[in-house]
Amino acid sequence: MLNKTKGILDGKKCKAFTLIELLIVIVIIGILAGLVVFSVRSAIVKARDAQAKNAVREVETAVETWLAENSGRSLVDEFGNGRVIDVKMGTFADSQGNSLLNHDPIDGQGKAVTLKVMSGNQYRIEGKTAGDPNKCWVASNSNTGDNLGGNAYPCQN
Repeated sequence: MLNKTKGILDGKKCKAFTLIELLIVIVIIGILAGLVVFSVRSAIVKARDAQAKNAVREVETAVETWLAENSGRSLVDEFGNGRVIDVKMGTFADSQGNSLLNHDPIDGQGKAVTLKVMSGNQYRIEGKTAGDPNKCWVASNSNTGDNLGGNAYPCQN
């Protein structure tokens, strides 16, 4: 698809691409770049969702460990009934005072995972998904049925 034309200055024939050929190549490169950007964005969202889901699991483990070690106290006694708190590294400690979390748990939006204390030792832990800020990964010991699994649920906290 080379075009043979006479050179302006020297009168010799030279090979060159037409404007249409160059535009087609630029369009193809643009489409490929768009696909790469979309794939990278999708991978980032999946990674953040995995991070949020793991953070909710870590908080759930910390809460259950705290409840097992403090059988005489309830979450309501410690945090208050109906209260929603941002979980931080030192929120739950074992009997020696060591934090049960080794870092601040972060959801898919880059914010703290939340814990809602309900009656007695009932709780609901939420970490927002990366793709939809109205959906959360949830861990709960209440009978709501919306515990961690393959699905995200509407956020309540």
